[in-house]
Amino acid sequence: MRISGLLALALATLVCLASAQFPPLPGSRREPGPEPKGLELKWLGDTSGQGLPSVELTNAYTSPATAYIMQFEHVDGESVTVINSWPIQAVPRGGTPLEPGQSRIYTANKGPAKSSGANSARVVCTIFADGRTTGDDLCIRRFLDKRRQLLREDIPRVLDILKAAIEQPKIDVKGIMDQMDQVILERSDWAKGQQPFSPLLAEARAYATVKTSLAFLQGRYKDRAYVVETFKKLIAQLESWREDLQASKPELAP
Repeated sequence: MRISGLLALALATLVCLASAQFPPLPGSRREPGPEPKGLELKWLGDTSGQGLPSVELTNAYTSPATAYIMQFEHVDGESVTVINSWPIQAVPRGGTPLEPGQSRIYTANKGPAKSSGANSARVVCTIFADGRTTGDDLCIRRFLDKRRQLLREDIPRVLDILKAAIEQPKIDVKGIMDQMDQVILERSDWAKGQQPFSPLLAEARAYATVKTSLAFLQGRYKDRAYVVETFKKLIAQLESWREDLQASKPELAP
């Protein structure tokens, strides 16, 4: 009776183990399920009567799209001509992410001279708020490189300039605008030499934001209180951008 009791206990233990749920071992693989949906395009054709096609872009995923490139092309066999594209970057704050279920309409530009117009559209790549990425690897890497550059290079540099300026008895607003402009031009010139070219490469968001804000100070340079208040608002904005980037996904590893 004692032996049969032990056998019964062993069998019961095996049944419990067989039905238990254990986490996968490191390096183990699960059967892949269906690929989650992402950004979906619907070709609308010429909705304006101007011979320019439009598309409806919808986020069919469960997380906001925080970066993507929507692109119109003319495809003729193996030849592909880019007509126009939209690099959308919603991190840090300022841009508007494409929320789950939300749609946007995009319309193609006219094609280059002596060239046909757009007959195709695609999403080159996408980054979602939960860290998922889809599409072209180079496109994804460029978006993340830009976020990394903004976090580790541009924001610290511009913050240093602004904080040092408000400590001076006379703030050289024009000189600071010239500094911003110089970086913007250098970044634009560098981007033109990169292949394949993308307007994303020329982005100098921190510098451009400061330059634009300071342009509105023209005629009020002598109003120190107003100038200092403007600088403090820019400092707060850049610091909030830094928080956004630090919390963004995928994580911005060195």
